[in-house]
Amino acid sequence: MPYKDPEKRREVVRRWRARKRAERTVEPSEAPVMPDDPAGAVAAWSRERLKVPPGHALAGGPMELPDYAVDFFREALATGVREAGCFVGRKNAKSAAVAVLILAHLADDGPLRRKGWRAGVASVSKEKASELWTQCSDIALASGLLAGEGGRTLTFGKVPRVVRSAWGEAAFLSADKTAGHASGFDLAIFDEIGLAPERGRALAAGLLSSTSARDGRLLAISVVGDSPLSREMIERADDPATVVHLHQPAKGCRLDDPAAWRAANPTLGSIKSKQYMTDMARRALANPSEQPAFRAFDLNLPASPGDEMLVPLDRWEAVTGERQPERDGPVYVGFDIGGAVSMTACALYFPDSLRLECYGAFGDTPDLAARGEADGVGSAYLEMQRDGVLRTWPGRVTPCGPFLAWIAELLHGRLPALALADRYRQGEAEDALAAAGLAAWPVEWRAQGAGKDGSEDIRHFQRSVEGGQLRPGLNLLLEMALMNSRLRYDGNGNPALDRRRQHGRIDPLSASILAVGAGERARMEEPSGEGFFLSLDGEFHEFGKEEAA
Repeated sequence: MPYKDPEKRREVVRRWRARKRAERTVEPSEAPVMPDDPAGAVAAWSRERLKVPPGHALAGGPMELPDYAVDFFREALATGVREAGCFVGRKNAKSAAVAVLILAHLADDGPLRRKGWRAGVASVSKEKASELWTQCSDIALASGLLAGEGGRTLTFGKVPRVVRSAWGEAAFLSADKTAGHASGFDLAIFDEIGLAPERGRALAAGLLSSTSARDGRLLAISVVGDSPLSREMIERADDPATVVHLHQPAKGCRLDDPAAWRAANPTLGSIKSKQYMTDMARRALANPSEQPAFRAFDLNLPASPGDEMLVPLDRWEAVTGERQPERDGPVYVGFDIGGAVSMTACALYFPDSLRLECYGAFGDTPDLAARGEADGVGSAYLEMQRDGVLRTWPGRVTPCGPFLAWIAELLHGRLPALALADRYRQGEAEDALAAAGLAAWPVEWRAQGAGKDGSEDIRHFQRSVEGGQLRPGLNLLLEMALMNSRLRYDGNGNPALDRRRQHGRIDPLSASILAVGAGERARMEEPSGEGFFLSLDGEFHEFGKEEAA
């Protein structure tokens, strides 16, 4: 008869479950000697023992690891490696390869099995981490690895998400900063680290520290994305304890270049469809708003898939790759006044020669090294200082008068055709010009949000880049501002510049938009005998004096 006492019923059920677990527990056989080539052993075991799960074109066939993944594992699992990152385009079977690596440690016949092994898996969200759990589960089910099949011990728990066997376990963690802190892992895996925001730094640090007691390692698999975590790992590629495999096309590549597709997608034609890339490239070229996602996911370029950049990265790289010309003709000066934590910036644009220069400044408290760490840009500010495009002044706030006086020195006495600043800070700008002794500068005050002034300036800047009418040179200050920016639109579809992340510095770009907008307006109002025109097909063409006449 049913138990009336709920507590007694729960105790009976608990004992029954414990007895069942004990009945199916199988003591592990003796662990194999670790192979000299762990990656090669995993690849051979996967090919011979595992099956492709249903839902795939090769379902039921051997689970063949892609060559790029085997090469990555071969270096990532080597002695002395602390961190390893594999950055490759989406849908190249990188999640399946990692799932196979986990199963190779936990399956009863896995080549890397050893008693007490532990792994932790985290991603940008708990749902994303669960996708790897599902990959492991699907492969194990298709390959006959689950508990109850011939005395096997591999089990999958849903709450919490975990894979267990008599050899150890792999836990699939939440995406918060405390994940992994109380654990000890032989292997920590961060899936899609390139899409992690700045707050993901605490999660990455927790995963890495969780490997300390077991002398383990951290593996990251991802697209490059726009995360500072992926960028910093790539910058550490020459560290002997760090391994980085980066599958990425050359800068400035065309979206429809098959060589660029192949560089970002090593399984193109075998796992990832060539026709898919053809269709998606054509779609991105026809619709610029689709380009960020195509660049981030399919070309594995440093981009945010959800944001529209001011100008496409490949077009920007095309103009920065050109030799910067000499100063020639009138100069237009745009400046953006910073506050206690923001940057003060100024841009100089010479429309006759297309030259664009950009400079910035901070207070020296905190110093540039500490400020770079706080802003998530590492040593970039120090590099800008060495390049001569970033200066500091004593205190926490940049004194705008001395900054503009420095800009005047860089102009060697040249009077700007026009200086431009945000009209909402007109009083501060006038005080700064007076303090710098620059009252003679002609000034125009512009609104910088979505609307007549700001949107017009943005469109001028975009046309200048698209038409190749800009030569900014290799200016890290301006490049980083572009990477930290995005476009937003008002209800009427007017674009405005916005920052992509909280600590992103876009002030140099704001100043450049003011300067270039003014120079391009002047060019349009006073056409010379030589220049460029925009034809009906949307292309820029150069014309000479005779053609103009």
